[in-house]
Amino acid sequence: MKLNNCNVDKINNWLVTRFKNEIIVDEVYFIGSILTKEYEQINDVDIVQLIDYREITELKNHLRVIREIQQEFKLEFGKYLHITSFTNKETMDFIEFMSTKKTLKIK
Repeated sequence: MKLNNCNVDKINNWLVTRFKNEIIVDEVYFIGSILTKEYEQINDVDIVQLIDYREITELKNHLRVIREIQQEFKLEFGKYLHITSFTNKETMDFIEFMSTKKTLKIK
């Protein structure tokens, strides 16, 4: 799906930059109102991430980074970034959740 919304492209590029060093992140998708409404009409931006970790310390470090990303996002875009996460141990739940949503993979 390609959206005619320059804000989505700008947010996509911004998120790609922020997530590129997060090696435990397998996939990230936009979901929700950003895909169906004009940017000015939405209250927040929803994304879903599928993460693959082997140690709890990786997950804790990622959580710290996620909090930083959310704070930076609010300053940059004036909207809250809502992140739903699924781990590699929740792949079936991830697939089921995503099957009910309109999604756009973040590149």
